[in-house]
Amino acid sequence: MTKWNSWAKNHKEYKKSLGKLSNFIEVEKNEPKNNSRDVNLEIARSMKSGLKEAEKAVKNKAIYEFNSLDEEEIKDLNLTDRQREIAILRQSLSYEEIADKLKMKRGAVYDIYTQVLKKFDKYKNDKEVYLLSNQQKEIYKLCNQGKTKKEIANSLNTTPSAIKTQLNRIKRKLMKEGNKITCIRMG
Repeated sequence: MTKWNSWAKNHKEYKKSLGKLSNFIEVEKNEPKNNSRDVNLEIARSMKSGLKEAEKAVKNKAIYEFNSLDEEEIKDLNLTDRQREIAILRQSLSYEEIADKLKMKRGAVYDIYTQVLKKFDKYKNDKEVYLLSNQQKEIYKLCNQGKTKKEIANSLNTTPSAIKTQLNRIKRKLMKEGNKITCIRMG
């Protein structure tokens, strides 16, 4: 079994375990209150938190080290048929194996899959930004362009301290959802 395939399978197992643990917590919350129930809930919530962190780490390992996306992510992306085909094959095959199977050059397969990963990164960024107000989206966009707080404040006719406040709110909103902040810098 190839390394990226085993990481992708591990990620699916972690997700499945998270689902089971979430179901257990929901059932346990409906039980009559007592010390045993409270301890079970506390332990389960702690386990869920640790499992979420492990699931994210395994997912990142599969995506970024071995360039593998899971099938749910592939469905959500706006891909061409060829991109989708290669992304699905990449779950279990190397670039060379995909090239042989599709009678393509290895470099072409790599280029197409790189396009898929770029779409995935854009999709992730778009997905996290929906949490922000219109003003926060504008600040986030300007921040991603490398503008300083002062430059952002000047372009939006406000003060650098107001921008700092908004950047802190943006950071809190995006971190609450477990997203990695790509632009927030406090300088």
